[in-house]
Amino acid sequence: MHPALARIESLYRKMLEAGALAIEVRSGPGRTISLKRRGSLAGIPGVERSQLAGSGLVAEPLKASVGRVVAPLSGVFYRSPSPSAPVFVNTGTSVNKGDVLCIIEAMKVLNEIKAPMSGKVSRIEGVNGKHVKKGDIIFIIDSEV
Repeated sequence: MHPALARIESLYRKMLEAGALAIEVRSGPGRTISLKRRGSLAGIPGVERSQLAGSGLVAEPLKASVGRVVAPLSGVFYRSPSPSAPVFVNTGTSVNKGDVLCIIEAMKVLNEIKAPMSGKVSRIEGVNGKHVKKGDIIFIIDSEV
């Protein structure tokens, strides 16, 4: 295996162990590696931040004011109620608790997924028309203080 690929694989494993959504490693001017994880963080064992010291790995936890919206069931993720309709929300959209964020179709039933808190949609992790598993992170909402 190429040494650079081995390094990236090692960093990815550390990111998973830490439960981080993303990491960025700088090893000199213009030499940056960024990795981003999609999907569920459920079941990943935690690693204390002190264990990561000296590894060159930066694993920042999500702020307390951030809400993860996870898929409550497995199914197909849809951003709009129909192919010709506008999406429920975009990145940057302000939502109130209870607003519909998306639909997950499971066993021919369309299930509305609602915002668990008020705030601004900072990330959309679900991909329109693609399958999501129960527990996958599908949205990140930053609370508006």
